[in-house]
Amino acid sequence: LPYISGGYYGSVWGKIDNFRIRPVITELTQPEFVVDKNYKELKTKAYALLVDYVFSTDGNIDNKFWVGTGIEYWDNRIMQKSSGIKKSFSNFYYTLGGGYIYKFWNNFYINPWIAFHVKIAGDSKVNFVNNNYSPSAFVPEGSIKIGYEF
Repeated sequence: LPYISGGYYGSVWGKIDNFRIRPVITELTQPEFVVDKNYKELKTKAYALLVDYVFSTDGNIDNKFWVGTGIEYWDNRIMQKSSGIKKSFSNFYYTLGGGYIYKFWNNFYINPWIAFHVKIAGDSKVNFVNNNYSPSAFVPEGSIKIGYEF
């Protein structure tokens, strides 16, 4: 999703037994269908620290399911359609997700996944001239990651 919307995604992980520790940075323009009809161009930069558990009995994370959790900070900007005014706001989200790591060639892998984000702190309302924007308290997300394991 970040690449389709003109953004980026980057993460690395360190593995300890069945656990992965993953810092993440991403930027995306959220799809119009998830934004209130009075607004557009919801741009989000997210910074996360996540811990994943990979269901493996041999310590190998290839071709395995995983679940993960962590905290994310979202720095957002949105535009009101009627006025063209842009405003910034930020939130912290608790995240829970999971997926499947499939190594398809040498050290390249594909990772379909889903996550659910629940707002735990930050701006609850962004004030505009005619009305206010309220960031979602619950955000579902899904995507496919392609990566390389060093």
